[in-house]
Amino acid sequence: MINHIFVFLISIASINAVCSQDNFPTWYKLEIVPKTGYSFGINSYNISYEFMMERGLSSEIENLICGRITLTGKRELTVNLRDELYGCRGTLNEREILVLDSNLDGNFEDEEIIFLPELVKDTSIIYSPKYRYPSNFVHRLDVEYDYFLNDQIYKLPHSLALTVFAKYDSINNALYYHNKFYADNFNNLRLQMNGSGSLILYTNDYLPWQSIITFNIIEDGKKRKINLNEKFKIESSEQIYSIDSLDKINKRILVSTVDQLSQAKINGNSIAGDYPIGLEDFNQDFMLLHFWGTWCVPCVHNLPKLNPLKERFPKLDILSIAVGGNQSSTLKMIEKHSMIWPNMYFESEEAMEEHSNFKVYSFPTYMLLDKEKNILGRYNKIEDIESKLNQLVE
Repeated sequence: MINHIFVFLISIASINAVCSQDNFPTWYKLEIVPKTGYSFGINSYNISYEFMMERGLSSEIENLICGRITLTGKRELTVNLRDELYGCRGTLNEREILVLDSNLDGNFEDEEIIFLPELVKDTSIIYSPKYRYPSNFVHRLDVEYDYFLNDQIYKLPHSLALTVFAKYDSINNALYYHNKFYADNFNNLRLQMNGSGSLILYTNDYLPWQSIITFNIIEDGKKRKINLNEKFKIESSEQIYSIDSLDKINKRILVSTVDQLSQAKINGNSIAGDYPIGLEDFNQDFMLLHFWGTWCVPCVHNLPKLNPLKERFPKLDILSIAVGGNQSSTLKMIEKHSMIWPNMYFESEEAMEEHSNFKVYSFPTYMLLDKEKNILGRYNKIEDIESKLNQLVE
């Protein structure tokens, strides 16, 4: 599943300044803001021991396991790029260490040895060998890597946050460090619009291989998600915007105003296959598209929250759309949680996308529509939908 979460920021004097009177889109520079938390998901992958020993590592390091993260994702084989972060895990004098090739030159002779803090169990957690656990170790690393685009090499600076996760040894009842190291971005980027409305768009600072950009819209303290090119409205000004593209080299964003919101379209068969379902079959003031799967733990966890939501907002239609997983298990789950509204089923995301005009990038996803099937917002939490509906029905 594509499950990506990225955030960018800008400062703009007023909402009316976003586009000219002729409604042409306008470029704006992004403002860099340090992050306060991290979602480590970019993990190193292993390379040969012999290869790394030739790169200046001390022979005194024991239990050596090395890996690397390729900062540009898709490599350009015809050009020699400095775009790979090498790192090695091991022990030195019985202490856990991490060594990073901070200048990306492939040589460790001039690199510092980072000693990892001792792991301490949290007495409030019941540990399991199945999972990995965050550690207190976070290391900031500023790098400048090569990015190849249109036959030109760009030297791009980037701030990484690095960590090593912990695993649980049930035999010894102790924590130990994972062999791999993981990366996240150290900065946020920001777009802030002030004037007749108030809006902040956050997205994580990103690396070039990531092609799907998701923004968190925060308006009056409430957060919702949109994707690149998705139309969204600032409630306090009634203005509709679209983030058309991002300039990865210069870190700027292209914003335009649009005349109307995006309309959702999806059609398919009921999960039992006994009748077709289309959005035209629903006529309440609001509609919730609920994308889920039996394989998705958060999806199943949220199923009991749907009936109370429907009871609280009687003018809300619900269409549940199960994607992937066993069809028989899905039917049992629907019966267990009394999901008595229409339920669609698709064998895969690709099959679902063939019958809709949008993509779903994470699960669960909740898409709130108005009576005309305009997309009012995408959400990952039932509580955010409830908050939005409270605003709309007041």
